[in-house]
Amino acid sequence: MWERTITVSSGSKSFGVTGWRVGWSVGPEDLISCLLVVHQSADGVCATPTQEAVARCIEKEITTLNQPESHFCTQREKLLEKRDVSVQLLREAGFVPCVPDAGFFVMADWSSVATEEMVRDGSVSSPDFLFVKWFLKNLGILTIPPSAFYGEENNKHICSRYVRFCFCKTDDNFDKARQILKDIPKLKRIQ
Repeated sequence: MWERTITVSSGSKSFGVTGWRVGWSVGPEDLISCLLVVHQSADGVCATPTQEAVARCIEKEITTLNQPESHFCTQREKLLEKRDVSVQLLREAGFVPCVPDAGFFVMADWSSVATEEMVRDGSVSSPDFLFVKWFLKNLGILTIPPSAFYGEENNKHICSRYVRFCFCKTDDNFDKARQILKDIPKLKRIQ
């Protein structure tokens, strides 16, 4: 598998430094050389201090890799716990979450909690955008409409009844979300 795989990583996801646009790729030389050609034309300049900081994080992580104190081990455990809390909160509120094996987000089907009011506004064409707009305006919770990641020609409709929730949040945020989600209006549902 190695001979045909490129692993792409980033400091922002690996070390929780959102906005630090530092990434790297690992793979066989013939594939990486092609990637370098594309990279030269597609990327701007990266700040040297952030590159140095991420490099130091990687060097430190290498010394503790696969040990309990490893950042990746502790991060995995924390994220799994937060994922499970998010999934539970969403289920209790009536959403149907898709439980991810990794990452920072839970996709959830919102159609079972939707009311006519939530998707009535005709100013946006995609139902997930309407739901996100209503959810933020009325409940103060920002979700992400997954159809934003699709072009019209790429089956955008597949995800129109889903929203994406980020679960790398503080316990305080989970407590606030729990209070808000328990009060989702139980109005006439869309059939």
